[in-house]
Amino acid sequence: MTDFAPSLADLMTSAHEASMEDVHVAGWARVIAFDPARETVDVKPLYAKTRLDEDGNRIQEDLPLIQNVKVVFPRAGVFGITFPISQGDTVLLIFCDRNIGQWQETGEDGDPGDTRTHELSGAVAIPGIYPSFSASGHGNTESLVVHSPKIRLGSLGASEAMVLGDSLRSWLSSHTHGTGTGPTTSPIQ
Repeated sequence: MTDFAPSLADLMTSAHEASMEDVHVAGWARVIAFDPARETVDVKPLYAKTRLDEDGNRIQEDLPLIQNVKVVFPRAGVFGITFPISQGDTVLLIFCDRNIGQWQETGEDGDPGDTRTHELSGAVAIPGIYPSFSASGHGNTESLVVHSPKIRLGSLGASEAMVLGDSLRSWLSSHTHGTGTGPTTSPIQ
């Protein structure tokens, strides 16, 4: 048996690869639960952590469930868009450089509370990533299109439905009333 003495370069490469095993930058996950009040999701990453063992064999290890991941809805100041997220939806995970928990709780600049980097617990979720075969089919090059069975403007408590402006204008310009004088009747189509 021959003694193998790794070179300094081999040792450095191995050390680097080992240290990078737990560095997360971005990934994709399936939503397990959505908390609309806190705007967080519990997610299961849809990819495995892969490493080589000492014999060069690929070892795959599932990543754990990640809980209380903040959802990144489009927002600036008091303006924002939110929408329901359902179990089974997919999200893009971005893993922050530093632990985001302290900032999420206080909104304050400063010490993140620990020295961890790119940890699973530092994830935020961006809804909207899907496999190519399940594209919505709503992409276009002409207009901003909102696809939803209900739209509420102002707040979740908005109670009146939105109307389609051209349809309403057409209806208003084409309806008639039963008499030109005196009390009117219901519109006649």
